[in-house]
Amino acid sequence: MIVQVSEKGVCRLADAEVFGSFKAEVAELARRSERPVCGVWDEDGTHLWVDAAWLRAQGPSSLDWSAKLDQMLAYADGKRWLDTEGRVRAHVERV
Repeated sequence: MIVQVSEKGVCRLADAEVFGSFKAEVAELARRSERPVCGVWDEDGTHLWVDAAWLRAQGPSSLDWSAKLDQMLAYADGKRWLDTEGRVRAHVERV
């Protein structure tokens, strides 16, 4: 699963059916001073904390997909990659 972030902070979900990996592809010109619509940056900009509700709203509205997302979030929670505000940590790759 990939969260693509444009230079203006607009987010798009790609590979929504791939639950085994999670990352953010961020446009090289994206400024950390601008908050993306899908989450918040960490202090050093190496991770993006993506709102789980945003993920759910972007994916297909099927029970199967929702159950798989719940499993992915539970796994992330076990690794401490889910914060108290319901955001999941994604590693940032600049593109």
